Amino acid sequence: MTLLEAILLGGVYWLSSLYLGNLLESFFRFPLCNVLLVGLILGDVPTAMVIGATVMPAYLAFINAGSVAPADQAAAGIIPAACALGYGMNQDVAIALAVPVSLLFAQLWTLNKTLYSFWNRYADRCAEKLDLKGIALAHLLFPALQKIVTMWLPMTLLLYFGGGLMANAASLLPASVTAGLSVVSKAMPAIGFAMIVKMIGKPSLMPFFFAGYFFVQYTGASTMMATMVAIFIAFLDYRYHGLRGEENEEGLFSMFKRDKSHETANPGLVTRSDINKVYNRWWFTAFMTDGYERMKGLCFCYSMLPVLKKVYADRPEELKEALRRHLLFYNTEAAIGGTLIAGIVTSMEEQKAQGGDVPEEAIINVKNSLMGPFAGIGDTINLTNLRPLIFSLFISFGLQGYWWAAVVPVVILVAITQFEGYNLIRIGYRLGTRAASNLLQSGSIQKIIQFFGVLGLFAMGSMSALNVKATLGIMIPTGGTPLNLQTGLLDPILPGLPALVIVLLLYRYLSKGGSMTKGMLAMLGATFILGFFGILV
Repeated sequence: MTLLEAILLGGVYWLSSLYLGNLLESFFRFPLCNVLLVGLILGDVPTAMVIGATVMPAYLAFINAGSVAPADQAAAGIIPAACALGYGMNQDVAIALAVPVSLLFAQLWTLNKTLYSFWNRYADRCAEKLDLKGIALAHLLFPALQKIVTMWLPMTLLLYFGGGLMANAASLLPASVTAGLSVVSKAMPAIGFAMIVKMIGKPSLMPFFFAGYFFVQYTGASTMMATMVAIFIAFLDYRYHGLRGEENEEGLFSMFKRDKSHETANPGLVTRSDINKVYNRWWFTAFMTDGYERMKGLCFCYSMLPVLKKVYADRPEELKEALRRHLLFYNTEAAIGGTLIAGIVTSMEEQKAQGGDVPEEAIINVKNSLMGPFAGIGDTINLTNLRPLIFSLFISFGLQGYWWAAVVPVVILVAITQFEGYNLIRIGYRLGTRAASNLLQSGSIQKIIQFFGVLGLFAMGSMSALNVKATLGIMIPTGGTPLNLQTGLLDPILPGLPALVIVLLLYRYLSKGGSMTKGMLAMLGATFILGFFGILV
């Protein structure tokens, strides 16, 4: 690997840390996607795609809940692919590197999220001076420059100086160690599937997971066929489960109805263009300074600047107060919660500026009271169900080396979340706090979550059967040809049982409150030992 190639790969890693909108955030951060760039830089896209698709299932369920980064998905894709393509490392060994390097590079995220506090303090000083450009620099430019040192440089140095050393060390490994690492690489997807099952969090829905798993094992169905069956079963459950209830369907859809009593007294101060500016700023930069101290507080303030500057024009003290209250702690899911709340707050700030009875405490309390419930709704629908499902549909195509498997799922995910956010910010603005009340009280939301729970568990069961590869290597002497315990006994009765056991053991450990990191390391250690001794192959 040349120095220029290492620098370019370091730049890919730097871009993954910027979180520039859902499109670039997904493309640069997830192993299925960022390996496309690794392949383009190092000249072997198909091999890179196979490595990324193999690693991707382990990271399907990783979300930075509460701004905590448990592992670095971007490094898990870039480093294994770069070592295999740039230095000729054995693919199985390279894939097995994904977990340790993702845990190691997660510490760089911890460092960055801690350093964001400096830019929060700088933004506070800018707010006191009404320096709106300074607030923008604190949110956009300074963190990006910071990450050149904390993200780009370390990745470049590791790949250029350390990649060859790791590849040389891997070439000296004995066959038994390589066999153990091969089993690790095949069992790694169990991590992501176990986490998704745990996050969906309804033991009553677990039969759908088993149904999906054995449907694929017995029929050999493809990814798309299994997904279509999952959608059909989820629809049936949604349709007939709903008929048993007494929920009021009006609660969800009434929020789309125009209610003039909730509109501002002097409409027109905030225009559609202003709302678009708030939405685009939030959409493209929601995680730029998502740190431990104030989470997305600085981003929310930056997103609101166009509206605040307009409604409090020629009233510097009121503008200063507005900046202060929106630089406070704030955290929620971006596509659903963040956009709806931004619309509500825009409406409240407009009413306050026009002399309405909207005290500052009301605006702060609305943000604080809504960010938790909507984070739960958004995380459940988008991060726990939709995103893993969409990416999992294209893993099989990535394993065949198709480059477009890195692009299409991102486009689909962006289209869905753009539709959500673009409409919800307008609903929030038009209806104010009534929009939040209707959505939270709607029985339809719980039915939608139930629908995605059924769909997600059946789909994750089928994806587990397709992607977790663990088979017994035990041979039983019979006096003639030895009996393979897997093919001769288990497969005719319960095919794929060893892989299922791995997923369920991880799920049970996590559901009992176990640490994700400890469970992941224990699983990898156990599968390595079993592979080393030939118990699993």
